[in-house]
Amino acid sequence: MSRMIKSDQRSPSISTEAFSGHSDLRFVFCFAIFIYKVACNVQVIYIISQVTDSLNRESNEKERNMQLNPYLYFNGDCEAAFKFYERNLGAKIEAMMTHEGSPAADHVPADWRSKILHARLRLGDQVLMASDAPPGSFEKQQGFSINIGVNEPSEAERIFRALAENGKVTMPIAETFWAVRFGMLVDRFGIPWMINCEKAAEKAA
Repeated sequence: MSRMIKSDQRSPSISTEAFSGHSDLRFVFCFAIFIYKVACNVQVIYIISQVTDSLNRESNEKERNMQLNPYLYFNGDCEAAFKFYERNLGAKIEAMMTHEGSPAADHVPADWRSKILHARLRLGDQVLMASDAPPGSFEKQQGFSINIGVNEPSEAERIFRALAENGKVTMPIAETFWAVRFGMLVDRFGIPWMINCEKAAEKAA
């Protein structure tokens, strides 16, 4: 060829003068440049999507690693309360540590060393934690309720009756506009509960 094809390392823009008089070759050449640009854009989009997916996975992993657990304080009866919940809710006590044998033993009266420093109760994938409040620092539980959601009305009624024994019913369990069964109570240990069997849950079951 009498003329050299000029190229630019930084850009796929190349002169098409060398193809003057050859319309077919010029078309193929231009089309090749177009495909090259598209491929570059696709590659960039792919890289961005991979980075975005990676960031989303990291974010989701952080969310899965975060837990929100209620922590209750009892007036010296944490052990009895957790054994009561374990028996009536089908839960499992995973930890029950007393002050005795821990560094905290020297900071409580001798008759308080058998009280619970930390307890952990698991119900399915949910965890409830608690301890006995230090002597003289216990305050009445208020301003919250622990909600238990179940699928069967009969199970809702059973749990309600069990927790309400020797406690106080604040709303009898019954059908509501959103639930097949719903009731509220404060158990014998002073813990507020809501028992909820939603209508949608009944249909799904």
